[in-house]
This record gives sequence, structure tokens and C-alpha cells, in this order.
Amino acid sequence: MKKNILILIVSTIIAFTASAQSAGDYRSIANGNWNNAANWEIYNGSSWVNTNTYPGQNPGTGAITIMTETEIKITATVPNPVASLFIDIFYAHDDTKILYITIATLIFSSESTVSLNVSGDVVIFGELRIDNQNNAKTHMLSVGRNFEFGKAGVRDYPCSCNVDRAVFQTINQDDKLGVTFNTTDPNSTISGNDYLGPAFLDVTFNGSGLIVSNRISISGTATFINGVVKPTGVPIVGEYLQDSYLPVINGGAIFFNDDATAIGASITSFVDGYVWKWGDDPFTFPIGDGGVYAPLTITAPVGDLQYLILGASYVRSGGGTSATISDPGLHSVSNCEYWTFDGYFDNTYPLAVTVGWTPASGCASPPDYIPNVSDVTLAYLNGTSWSNHGGTGIGTPASGSVTWSDVTTLGPFTLGNVGTSCGTPSGLISSNITKTSATVTWLAVPGAVSYDVDYKASSYGPWINVITGGTATSANLSGLDASTYDWEWRVRSNCASAYSSYRQTQFITGVYCGYSSGSSVSDFTAHSVTLGWSAATNALNYDVEYKRSTDISWLPAVTGTTALTYNLSGLTASTTYDWRRKANCTGSSGGYVQGGSFTTHPACIDVYEPNNVSSQAKTMNIGATIIGGIFSSNDVDWYKLTPGNSKITFIVTLSNLAADYDLYVYDKTLRLVRSSQTTGSLDEVVSIVSNSPKNTYYIKVVGKNGAYTTSQCYNLLVQSQAGMVASSRAPGVDIAITDGSTNQLLYPNPASQFVYLGLNSETEGTSNVQVINAVGQVKKLHSIKLKKGYNQLKIPVNDLTPGTYLLRINKAELNVIRKIVIKR
Repeated sequence: MKKNILILIVSTIIAFTASAQSAGDYRSIANGNWNNAANWEIYNGSSWVNTNTYPGQNPGTGAITIMTETEIKITATVPNPVASLFIDIFYAHDDTKILYITIATLIFSSESTVSLNVSGDVVIFGELRIDNQNNAKTHMLSVGRNFEFGKAGVRDYPCSCNVDRAVFQTINQDDKLGVTFNTTDPNSTISGNDYLGPAFLDVTFNGSGLIVSNRISISGTATFINGVVKPTGVPIVGEYLQDSYLPVINGGAIFFNDDATAIGASITSFVDGYVWKWGDDPFTFPIGDGGVYAPLTITAPVGDLQYLILGASYVRSGGGTSATISDPGLHSVSNCEYWTFDGYFDNTYPLAVTVGWTPASGCASPPDYIPNVSDVTLAYLNGTSWSNHGGTGIGTPASGSVTWSDVTTLGPFTLGNVGTSCGTPSGLISSNITKTSATVTWLAVPGAVSYDVDYKASSYGPWINVITGGTATSANLSGLDASTYDWEWRVRSNCASAYSSYRQTQFITGVYCGYSSGSSVSDFTAHSVTLGWSAATNALNYDVEYKRSTDISWLPAVTGTTALTYNLSGLTASTTYDWRRKANCTGSSGGYVQGGSFTTHPACIDVYEPNNVSSQAKTMNIGATIIGGIFSSNDVDWYKLTPGNSKITFIVTLSNLAADYDLYVYDKTLRLVRSSQTTGSLDEVVSIVSNSPKNTYYIKVVGKNGAYTTSQCYNLLVQSQAGMVASSRAPGVDIAITDGSTNQLLYPNPASQFVYLGLNSETEGTSNVQVINAVGQVKKLHSIKLKKGYNQLKIPVNDLTPGTYLLRINKAELNVIRKIVIKR
């Protein structure tokens, strides 16, 4: 059996994500030194030509491509920045194994330190290596924008082969490579398709920001100067890689290897997300969130080095507001932050964990939970409650830290207060509750001279002060909003020289009335639709309203319905409407929930009737759309067409179908020549080659098994493919078929289920169609057989998400690139 050979040229994919070739770009053509102009070609604006300069010799150098089968060595610092760097790879495989691979290689090879400054993207698909020369040294690579490592999209292919051959060799005995990210775009990324990602030695972050979307590791020193580094991944709770305690992480991650360090982190530069650390050395996690730098430091863990993996992140806001306090010695916790500690270590050897506070990180000034530094502690969240604590704060209310020396459990931690100097009130009770008022009480605190009380709606709004400096242990809350059912209040003690943290609780003034969700719109006609929604908590019934999207006022559709659907009728055809509904409960409502927008079908008027038999066939012309309808189970529509050219290929498309219709084409003797009988309401398309100017064709549209609809017309269109020519290229030169006089080659466009492509081929053979998305990923491969001469190819696209794609065919002399749009 003949095997299909699939060939991927990675540089072709990159061309779709980058700008067009520009004057000043270079590509390598031979092995040797970077600074030897004989090893390069330059693009002069129209073609590649020989050059007497090397890349970066002068300012203004464009994109650099290290081509496959070439090896370039940097033996001296490149004087000027280059716009971008791409290290190429080529591989071919069948559907089971790799057949061959050729790569490009860039090598830092010098007796002294050399550097390369790339002001834009660095993409490594081949190899970047470091030669081991005399003397210990660290060469430097500066990256100004994205850093991509590995071949994105490779695993979309049917071959399960391991083709990740990208090499980023940062350590070679005593010759090493340091990388500096001088990013000017805050959305710059480190990305790729290799799970392990690039392994940096020394790395410096000194830009406007960087997103890490795959795994990277650091073996030396990470220096933070400017810009927030944001890994996209979070660990999946309880899941670890097989035979290890390495967490399973969806998305990007930053790992520090054994003995690696992080320095310089500050409020201007830190990691916003998880940081992971292997090894048995002490470490400070350079983490923060929301513009706050909040490092977490651990002592040296003890145990099996293979399994010592710890991760930490810092989260701003919501630290303890949703959890209760079950530790009797813990009076309060921070309500604006928490640290998450994850991974694995031997808990028979406890860790010491240190976190702190600064003027920039507190929840207030000074922070509410630090009225007295010696009362500050580190609290641990066990499930839904703060269950224990440890450590004693040192420093001042504005700046200090707390260390818990016997941590044996991973999970969320935050700053807390044990309230030894000014006790936090306890025994909070809410009573005498009505829709608009409540009485709140608490137990007296020894040493307290007065109390402060606030309240607010639980889900929104600022705190509203009721009492400041009051001496009673109760307060009346009045004037509550009757439409709000859920409230919370808080109280704190004021002592002679300090004040306590707040303790808070909730009360309910009515029955909670939930919000309906799960909107649906179905059964479209020109004048009606069916609206649907899911049940809301405690709902007795529902109100539904609608309006035209251009109107301001809402109209009632139904009031007090107990159903979860409603058929809305009396609508105008071809009109966009908005709709909403709310749940009604005992004494309250859940508020309106927007259901979204919908557009009614157009009204259908068939002006071509009667045309139920071939003798009544209505004349149609090429390029003019027929709008007709199948209005009953025995309705049949006939049309006739005389192309009028000596030789012409034409396409008949039946679209905008609300039912399962079929398409038939007959010659002048009513002999069937083509048909399309796609299942469901998908488009029907046929192609006919007419050899005589006097040929007449009859076209029939009929509902399958009596299918029909009175609310929606179909569209029938005949398009000509006259003047099609073969698309060919000289070796190594692409010719793209563009929109214009040949725009009938690809149809329908936009498409929803499939497209037809017509082309001439000078040879026979197999090839494949690549469908490539906007970021250069090959999202679909479709195998095709080409015959010599004219071919009409049917390419399914129903498995692609809506959007814009490039369709590409590579075969010997034939190279076709077309843009297609998928819509549904």
C-alpha cells in the first residue's frame, strides 16, 4: 500500500505570522562565521542577492534566518541590533515515523565574551549551541520581544512521531549563555511546543512585561530589574506526573533548579503567578500580584532531592473574607491577600516559611491586622476555615515580617492577628431582623474603652459606619434597602494605645431569590422564536420582556409564568431583538438577566411560481441570485440555464436552507448529469463543464422526503469559472492565487461545512491541503489525489472553528495559497 508522505517546512508557517519579506533581511547560504558576508544573502526588496556586509554590521538590519543545512558561528560581538532571529528546521514523515530532518544551527564560539542583540522575536526551531573554548565566560543574547522554542502545531499532524528537535544549549562546561529580555511590548511571550521548554542559565528581566505560556527552567541566576513576568499555568490540585511529585500544570510555568537563585525582585519587577523550586537549598520566591511585591522565603528542605519540589504564588484580594476562623487563638486574618504554597517535601522535616508586609502591601495604613506587631502571626487555611497559626511578627506596623518555623502542611497562608494587646470582639449575634432593620450585639472585650461598628450589603458597596467610639456592646442598623436580602457587619475594639482587627458576620433579611441562567433561543421563524432559561433558586415564577435592539423601552412578553420556556410571536421578519427575564420569589425578585440577542428569519415570497414541472422552468442567468421557496411537501421548483460560451465550467450553489433540500441538474433532454444530496440544511453544490454554447440545462430544487418551510427562502446561484489557468512556479518560487479575476476558484467563501477548489494540475499524484490559522498553526490536513488537467476538490471544514484561515497546497510545480473565512 502506498504511503502518504507529509512534509512540513516550518519557515512556511512562520511566514504567515510575520510581516512580508522586507529589504534588509538576511538569510544564511553557507557554513562559517557570522561576520563573513560570503555566508549570507540579503533581500533587496524584490529578490535575494549576494551582499558585501554581514547582519548587524550596520544599523537597520532586518529579519535574520539561519537556513537548514547551514551552521553559523558568532565569534565576535555583533555591533548593531538585528530585527529578529529565526533558526529553521525541515522534516518529513509518513503517518508512522520520521523520514529525515535537516536543521539550522547558530553557535556562540569565541575565546572571549560575545553578544547578539535582537530587538524583536527570537524563534528557535533548529539548534542554538555554545562551543566550549578556553577561559570561562558567559555570552549574552538580548531579546526585545517574543521568544519561541519548539515547533508550534507539530502535534496537529496524524504522525505521533517525536519531532521536537529544538535545542537551546545554555551550559557547555565553563562556556555559558545568558539571556536578557529587554521587552518593549508588555504582551511579549515565551512560548513553544516543547513540554520542558527552554532551560536558561542566567536570565534577566528588564522590559515592560513578559508572558510565559510554556514551561521554562532556570539553572543560574534570574535577575529582576523591570517588568512583571506572568506564567499562564496553575497546578491541577492533586495531580502529579507519573513516578514523580512534579505537579501537572496547564499552561506556562517557571521552575528554578537546584542552587538557582532570584535577585532584584521588587514592586517594579516580580512574577505574577506560581514559581516552582527544585532542590534542598533555601529560596525566596519572587512573587506578587496586583502591583504588590510579596515574596515568600523558605529554609532548606530536607529529603530525597528527586522529590523536593515546592511552588508558591501570591494572590491579592479575597484572602480570608469567605472563610471562617476555627482556631480559638486566632482573632482575625488579612482580608486582602494570601500566599499559596504547593508541591512536595518530607513533612517529617518541617520548613520555616517567612512572609511580610510593607507600606505598599498592607490592606490599610497601617494594615487592619497589624495594630500591634507582636500580635501578628501566620494563619493556615484548612478547607474552608483558618484552623491554626504560628510565628510572631517583628518590625513595625508599616514594615515587618513573620516566620512560622514548623510548617508541615502545604496550602494557603495569610497574615493574622492573635489579639493579645487589644482583643477582637467575639460572640457576634444578629437579632430583631426585619426587611429594613436589625439589632447587632457582641461580647465586651477586657481593656476596650470603645467600639467601632460598620455594615454593608454582602455582595457590593463600601462599609457604612454606624458607631465610632461607642461604649455600648450593641447597635441598631436601620434604613436597610428592602430589595437587598444579604448583609454583613463588623466590629472592632478600641483600647488605650491600640485597636483590634475587625471581626465580621452576616445576616439575612429575606428569602434569597436566585438569578436564572442558561439562556437558549430556538424554533426560529420569520415571526416567532422559543425562549428558554434554567430554574432559579426559590423562584415561584418568571417575567419575560423583549424589545428591538434599536429601541430603548422593554415590552412585556409574559408575566408570572411558571414554565421555563416561552414562545414569543408577533415579531417582524429580518429583525434583531433583545430579551431578558427575572425570577420572582416570596417578597423579592432576583433581578433581570439578559438573555442576549436573536434575529428573526426573513419573510419568504416566491415570485417564480408556478414552476413545479420542467415545462414551467424559469430562466436564470449566471451571477444572478434566485430567491425561492419550497412551501409544501409536493412543491418542486424548476429553472433553466443556457451558459452561452463555447466552453465553460459553472457552479450551482443552493444555500440558506432551513430544511433538507436537494439539488439536481439535467441536460436539455432531461437526463440527470449532476446532483447534490447533502444531509440536513447544509449547502448543496454541483459543478458542470459545458462544451457547447447552445446547451440548455434544467435545475431542480426539491425537499427531501417532502421537507419544506414557509418561513425562509433559499438562495440559488450559478457562477462561472471561465478563464481558469494552471498555477505553477519555478523551483523555489511561490505563486499565490489571489482574489481578483480568478476569484471563482474557491467557493463558497465564506463557508460553513465544506469548500470547493478548482485548479489545473500538470501532473498526477497525491498531495495534501493544509489549513492554517491566523497564528501559523496547521489546524487541518486533508489528503487529495490530483489528476492531470482540471480538478475540482471538495474540502470539509465543518471541524474548524469560525475565523480566517489560509488554505495551502504544495505539489511539485503547484503551490496554491488562498484565504478562506469560516462562518456559522
